[in-house]
Amino acid sequence: MDSLKSAMLGGCFTAILTATGAAHASPYLTFDIPGAGTGWAQGTSPAAIGGDSILAGTYVDTNNVQHAFFGAAETGLVTFDAPGAGTDPYEGTTANGVNADGVVAGSVDDNGRTHGFVRDASGNFQVFDADNNEHTYAWAINNKGVVTGYTDSEAYVRAADGTITTFSVPGAQATYAMAINGKGVVAGYYLDNSFNEHGFIRSPKGKTLVIFDTPGFASTEVRSIDSKGDVVGIASNRGQFQPFLRTPDGTQTIFSPAGCTRAWAESINFDGVITGYCLDSHNVYHSWVRQPGGTITMYDVPGAGTGGTQGTLAAAIAPNGKSVGFFVDSNGIYHGYRRNADPQP
Repeated sequence: MDSLKSAMLGGCFTAILTATGAAHASPYLTFDIPGAGTGWAQGTSPAAIGGDSILAGTYVDTNNVQHAFFGAAETGLVTFDAPGAGTDPYEGTTANGVNADGVVAGSVDDNGRTHGFVRDASGNFQVFDADNNEHTYAWAINNKGVVTGYTDSEAYVRAADGTITTFSVPGAQATYAMAINGKGVVAGYYLDNSFNEHGFIRSPKGKTLVIFDTPGFASTEVRSIDSKGDVVGIASNRGQFQPFLRTPDGTQTIFSPAGCTRAWAESINFDGVITGYCLDSHNVYHSWVRQPGGTITMYDVPGAGTGGTQGTLAAAIAPNGKSVGFFVDSNGIYHGYRRNADPQP
């Protein structure tokens, strides 16, 4: 059992929503968190979506301090800081995952240390460290409240009752757990002695550990797993980055959105719909959605910049096909968005 620091922060979060979306016919809802900075690399960055509508993410204020938010975009978003969050630049609270009940998992930075946290929908916090590591990152949470993430060198699973189990891939320099599905299957990647990345899939109790590589690529980085055990991520080799899909039988599919020089897969939903982003030859970001049959739809959120390192970056996709992420405008400011699902034939 981890040593828990539990707290209820009363009166320090506010329901807010600033919608900047266009007419109702638009598939996009864009928003900025009040208090988000308006300087370069400041602003609002959704990272996850739980159920069909609960968003979670991070915003950076004018002093480059990080704060978290969650909620349904239509009814209002809630901002919060985890207990003990630092207030110096690049410290604070980041929300990385959220489940259908509005339970948020993330990390809190203070004085050079990083702790994991879980926040329930009522605002109660549990802050934890895995094996007393200096840095603990909570990266994903499933609908049973099970959290997964990583520390300085090992990965962990935290049960809903707070029990933490750490694990490492044998021979790994570092192990990163990035995703967990409703059955408790964890997916991620590890670094070998040459610092190449390799994918892994771990059964709920850790009895089986499947290790895999993407043929023809030096590194395989897993980002997401669905309820069937399909995993997606990025295969890379000497500056080449391409999305991959691996099914439970081990079959791998490499694909590349049209017009992209490099591409990344970030999330897969219950129906096998994948989302991610890519760079074009001018280093502008565009986002995409791939249907199970292989059809890929490219998109850019209105207001996204068209200069280098500007554009649209998808982060996650919900069971109903809605996707969330952020776009970078022509001034380098981040804005949140939610995109409706593509019409199905």
